[in-house]
Amino acid sequence: MQGLGVGYLPVHRIQQELQIGQLIALEVEHVDQREREIHLAWNKNNKGKALAWFVKKIQSLEPALFLSC
Repeated sequence: MQGLGVGYLPVHRIQQELQIGQLIALEVEHVDQREREIHLAWNKNNKGKALAWFVKKIQSLEPALFLSC
């Protein structure tokens, strides 16, 4: 699964990557803002500053939902 990822990005920041096929844009038809399930996975041996910040931010939204970090 190396190189696999999903995210919301501003098109103006990734225009070149889209043009050369490095990234692929997918249309989102409907996102229910009331409830969603989030699954996170990462390499425990390589938790950089950005990932640590992201996990902490997501965890602060609903701490009881996190099984383990």
